[in-house]
Amino acid sequence: MRASFEANLLPILRAHPEVRFSLVYPPWSALVWEDFRQRGQVEVSLAFKRAVFEAVRGLPNVTLFDFQPRLAWVTNLDNYKDIYHFSPAISRDMTRLDREGRRSGDA
Repeated sequence: MRASFEANLLPILRAHPEVRFSLVYPPWSALVWEDFRQRGQVEVSLAFKRAVFEAVRGLPNVTLFDFQPRLAWVTNLDNYKDIYHFSPAISRDMTRLDREGRRSGDA
């Protein structure tokens, strides 16, 4: 994931400072993290998030949104079609929060 990000996305982010980019960690359900735990993927996922943060933190045209800590969303399984795919209501809220510049945390 990291190599692909560095080869495919990071050059575009750097080459276009005139464009505002929003990178989003979606609010996967709590069951995704349990799946990652069972497969030994938690640290890999967190290391990737840290690497992306470090790579973009100095780019003024990039905003990173992390909706994974929104406990009211990720712990309510009624918000999900399956462990990854969340409701249109959450999509609308994410868009609103992007417009408001709210990047993470529980609402």
